[in-house]
Amino acid sequence: MNEASSRSHSILTFTVLQEDLSRSDASANFMSRFRLVDLAGSERQSKVNVDSQQVGEEQFKEAIEINLSLFTLRQVISA
Repeated sequence: MNEASSRSHSILTFTVLQEDLSRSDASANFMSRFRLVDLAGSERQSKVNVDSQQVGEEQFKEAIEINLSLFTLRQVISA
């Protein structure tokens, strides 16, 4: 909907490793991961200029597809 899109996704992963230095075996070590996911915002159909021109209709269809792909990405990450 704009010429210079600021749309992006971010995934930040924290990995924490706890080592028991008093023991020599690796079974005393623990590792944890924490992920933060920020999905780009959805397109608002109310802001898409839909009129009798083909361009407006195409933008509206594109906004619907963007929202559908974001919804699907969210489901994949949640799974």
